[in-house]
Amino acid sequence: MFYEETDNEPGKEIEYKPSFLEFARSNVEIFELADKPFDYSEEMIELCWELMPNKSEFHSTYNVAMARAWVYYNIDSESFQEERYYRSASQSLRDRRGVCVDSSFLLATMASLYGFYSCIASVLVDYEGNSDPHACAYIRDEEKKIVLVDPSIQCGYNVPHRKVALYGIETAKNFYNQYCKSFNRCDERNFERHKMRFMSIDECIARMDAKRTDFKNPRVNKSLLDIIGSFLFG
Repeated sequence: MFYEETDNEPGKEIEYKPSFLEFARSNVEIFELADKPFDYSEEMIELCWELMPNKSEFHSTYNVAMARAWVYYNIDSESFQEERYYRSASQSLRDRRGVCVDSSFLLATMASLYGFYSCIASVLVDYEGNSDPHACAYIRDEEKKIVLVDPSIQCGYNVPHRKVALYGIETAKNFYNQYCKSFNRCDERNFERHKMRFMSIDECIARMDAKRTDFKNPRVNKSLLDIIGSFLFG
C-alpha cells in the first residue's frame, strides 16, 4: 500500500494528540475494548498515535495499514511447537509475541481504536491456495467494504485470501474466553467440552470467496476452532 505526503507542520502535530486520545478512548467504549481478547492498553493508544502518518486523520485506513505493518515487524510470530499459549491483544503487545490469532486480536483492537469495526477471520484457503490452519483480521473501511488485514505476512493489507469465514465480536470473545482459557489452564475436561461445542459453531457473519464479492450467511461446517486449533489435538 502507498502512503501520501502528509501536511503535518513540524511542532504543530502535537496539538492533535489530546483530540486523538479522546477519540481513541471513545472507541474503547463504542467497541468494548476493555474485554479480552480485544483489550486495549494505554501503551496501545500511544502506539496508535505514533504510527499515524497524518496526525490530523484519526479515522483512516492508512493508520490501519501502518498498524498492520508494525505488528508484522514487531510481534514475534511463534508457533505452538515453541509455546502453546494463547494471548489477548494487550498480552501480545506486552510480550511482543503471539501466534497468528493472537496477532490478529492485537491488530483488530488497534483498528478499533482508529474507529473501524474490526474482528478476526478464519482463513480456509489462503492467497497461495494453502489450507493450513490460519487466522487474520478484517475491517470495515470508510465505504463499509470488508478488507482483510493479515499481520502474519509481509504484504498483508487487503490480502487476497481465496476463502475466509468472517466472525463477529461475540463469537470471537466466546472462542477466547472458553476455548483459549481452558487451553491455557490445561483444563482438559472443560477444554474437551468447549472443543466439542466450538466444533459445531456456525455463527460466522459472512463467507468470502476469491472474487471478494460472494457474501452470504451460510451454515459453515468448519468453526473458528476447527480452523485454528483442531490440528493440535487431532
